[in-house]
Amino acid sequence: KGNEAGTISPFDELELRVPSPSLGEDCIEYNRYCWGLDDNPDLPVPYIADAVKRNSLDNGLFCRYASRDVVYLSGQRDVKHLGNQICDEDGYQGPSRRERSERFFEALRVRGTEEVERGGGRSGCGGAVIVEDGDGDNEEEEEVRVHRRFVVEDVGHDHALMFQSAEGLAGMFS
Repeated sequence: KGNEAGTISPFDELELRVPSPSLGEDCIEYNRYCWGLDDNPDLPVPYIADAVKRNSLDNGLFCRYASRDVVYLSGQRDVKHLGNQICDEDGYQGPSRRERSERFFEALRVRGTEEVERGGGRSGCGGAVIVEDGDGDNEEEEEVRVHRRFVVEDVGHDHALMFQSAEGLAGMFS
């Protein structure tokens, strides 16, 4: 979606979008960090470039990713503001790791919703994206699920504590 307001927030009325051309020029690194999709001359990752070329950025690449069994763990206390790691005090992704996790997971849900709507049913991407009933008894609480995300209570940025938590164990073994 276009960026009329000129902000670098990743959501425009809950739709993920790229920065405007002017902000993209001011922040060329926004998609070139270690796990971005653009080439990074400081960290060449040819398998990313090859995957993007093979699948394009339409639903092919997203559906391939959505079909994987992925669990995200985020520490409840992982709220330290990380400063200017990419640009603009990381206003595009979020100032803390937990907020980045929330924004990324919401972006997956928004994109998954588009795939469900495109499919005209209760799933998208060949069944990789599904519509779930939040509590099992009320259709109004339905939501689109791409992957699973758990916030681990009373844990900061500590992988050992996250993996040993009830949420981490459930994510790995259920």
